[in-house]
Amino acid sequence: QAKSELEKAQAELEKHKADVASLSEQSGSQSQELEQAKSELKQARVELEKHQADVASLSKQSGSQSQELEQAKSELEEAQAELEKHKADVASLSEQSGSQ
Repeated sequence: QAKSELEKAQAELEKHKADVASLSEQSGSQSQELEQAKSELKQARVELEKHQADVASLSKQSGSQSQELEQAKSELEEAQAELEKHKADVASLSEQSGSQ
């Protein structure tokens, strides 16, 4: 009977050894996958930071261009008003000249 129990125990031990080997293999595989995922995450973060910097730069440019556009519109309106004034002056002088 002792021999039978010893054989059972040895069989159980072999089973546990096989389980440990399997789990160890799985763990190694998962460790590799984890490192791969960490690497991809790091790359994604770098890419995200680059895109955020690009967006910030474009936003700043856009704001600056908007200001320049408003300034140009304002200057154009002033120039158009000045032109209308000169046209009125020319028309007035032309009229005066014609009546002389």
